[in-house]
Amino acid sequence: MPTRLTLSTCVLALAAVASFTAPAAAVDDNIALQMYTLRNVGPAEKQFAMAHEAGFRHVEIVGTHDLSAKQLTSLLKKNDLTVTSAHVQLSALENDYAGTVAFNKSVGNSTLVVPWIEPADRPDSFQGWIDFARRLDAMGAKLRRDGLQLAYHNHNFEMKKYGGMTALEIILIHSSPDNLKLEMDVAWLSRGGQDPVRFFKAYPGRIYAIHAKDNAPIG
Repeated sequence: MPTRLTLSTCVLALAAVASFTAPAAAVDDNIALQMYTLRNVGPAEKQFAMAHEAGFRHVEIVGTHDLSAKQLTSLLKKNDLTVTSAHVQLSALENDYAGTVAFNKSVGNSTLVVPWIEPADRPDSFQGWIDFARRLDAMGAKLRRDGLQLAYHNHNFEMKKYGGMTALEIILIHSSPDNLKLEMDVAWLSRGGQDPVRFFKAYPGRIYAIHAKDNAPIG
């Protein structure tokens, strides 16, 4: 499967890394808009209409958008949009697994992405990150049995090193490539002092999507 490019924070048309030489239509088909980008433009109806009017055909949703599966499906159909993936908190999966799976299947989504760890819940040791990786791995294995894929979206705090290894590398090393993919946010990775190209080369076939957005040096 070609690496998908998900646009976040800024709406900017870029080709997915795996599709530089592909025809324009194929490149467009590998570009999606992360709907968190439009969180401040109004209600869900306006957000999805804006995505359509901007020319997007695919979106990455955020949770349920406070809609029922039927309501979201209707909005997607109205705006000629399909769901590539969804940002879903790990707590939602752990506390309401059946409901979360049912919702995503109903809206045509098969990839769930853990997008964030609250500061109070972040591991603070090498072993802590190993335990977190195993937690993700177990959830990914469970989802796979139900026909879904789990992925992880990084920020910059996973670039902190423990024993000479970044937390993100610990996550990837201590989880199965089948159970957990990476949605690599290149801006946050760079902000954390790491080279996105190095990660891309180091984990072939592991990267489900690349988030592209505006970034600036610290300060």
